Amino acid sequence: MQLLENHSPYIELTASKGPRDLFGHRDNTQITHLKNKELMKKLLFLFTILFLTFAACSDDDSNGEGSKKYNLVVSIHTNAKDVDNNTFYWNPGAPMSISVTKNDAASSPEAAIERVDYYLDEELIGASAQDPFRIRYDLNNEEEGAHTLRIRIYWNAEGFSFQSDFQYLVVISATEGNDDDDDFHIYLITKVNATYLDNMYVWRQDEEMEISVTLDEERSTPGVVIERVDFYLDGEFVGASGKSPFTLHYALDQVAVGTHTLTKRVTYNYNDIPLQVDDELVFIVNEAQ
Repeated sequence: MQLLENHSPYIELTASKGPRDLFGHRDNTQITHLKNKELMKKLLFLFTILFLTFAACSDDDSNGEGSKKYNLVVSIHTNAKDVDNNTFYWNPGAPMSISVTKNDAASSPEAAIERVDYYLDEELIGASAQDPFRIRYDLNNEEEGAHTLRIRIYWNAEGFSFQSDFQYLVVISATEGNDDDDDFHIYLITKVNATYLDNMYVWRQDEEMEISVTLDEERSTPGVVIERVDFYLDGEFVGASGKSPFTLHYALDQVAVGTHTLTKRVTYNYNDIPLQVDDELVFIVNEAQ
């Protein structure tokens, strides 16, 4: 993900927008529609990367090196209908989805996120201790108008613990925020080798999961290109592919029986602007026959 320079040495911004809609499944093919609103105008705000630098000094400074700095770069993904000047816009009653992920390429290798807490108007609305540190919150009971969103990140590096808070404005409104057709579209086609029963994909423990992701070129906006897909099973990285069809092969013999979530993290670009989105597939693993 390209970082765009900012006057502050501690904050750098880039932009992308998360998934918007999931369309129906056809046989073993899932079609996902991802929208980005007013790309060029909103690029600096739709997908925020926070560059955090903290200094920690060991009690034993006999080596003369002094304090050591740790960098943590995190990406904040939302399904807001629009983002402008660190203000998130949602429609009344809409489901709010927010996640925080570490940017491994830009962060210190020692830095690790432990937990992320989310507060709306200083009231805890959710917490996550597993990558991608996502919460979902129903806005049905929230009044229209402006609210304060606080994201509190707990992280550590080589035995040092840190806490970082970031505050945003949330506007719940049916009229404010852009929701027009000045956007671009990316459609993903996901093919799986699972059985499809009762609106759910099903594998057995004695089977190998095969999932491939391709761009629906006929329906996507020209200029959209997928570069890489990373796959996460229940938040744990299980594979990646850098060539179309972007495919994962994964044996399920060590996966517990029950419901699981596969996250497809798609890195792509639109007219040479790097972007990233997450798309989830919920499935069931049954016992081997």
